Amino acid sequence: MKTKIKRENFLMLPASNLEKYLGRLLNITVGGLLLTLGATIIADFIQFLFSFILTPGLHTSITWNFLTFIGNGFVEVNKSALDFEGMLFMLINAIFVHSFFTLGATFFRKHPILSTTFTGLLLMLIIGYAINGLGEVGVFNFLDPVFVNAYSHAFIFAYIIIFLVISAFNYWASYKLFTRMQVICNKWINI
Repeated sequence: MKTKIKRENFLMLPASNLEKYLGRLLNITVGGLLLTLGATIIADFIQFLFSFILTPGLHTSITWNFLTFIGNGFVEVNKSALDFEGMLFMLINAIFVHSFFTLGATFFRKHPILSTTFTGLLLMLIIGYAINGLGEVGVFNFLDPVFVNAYSHAFIFAYIIIFLVISAFNYWASYKLFTRMQVICNKWINI
């Protein structure tokens, strides 16, 4: 929806704002993932065919190696000490990053991925400096290793709840920005 005509056509679709939002979200998320996966497999197949001509004795497929690695990785994860909390922790982080980039892509019109990435880096830098400053003042003195080990499940649970709430807010704010999108809007942001 970079041009005025595309925005007009999209806003004139006979669907509710929620349907339009979910359609675009699924199209970008699932469709983008499938396109990336398909393009990688096709490019790997073409590379594999060219390897017969360019390097007759050396043939390898990245796709097969990756699938083997993933398959062996799941077997190893089931055997290892990576527990339910660790898997949930990774899932919550993935949901948060997705929600953050969804909000950023809705907010920024020009270069949304790059702008969202720089915004995220800037926020991490600011939060890191704030946490470092609070640590120097002595706010986190109660976090000795014995205390953290005793209440590690509570910290993980609090982390999960906080980041789920922030993720829900990001999705909600993204939807609200999407529903307020106009045909004529700012050059850089969608407000």
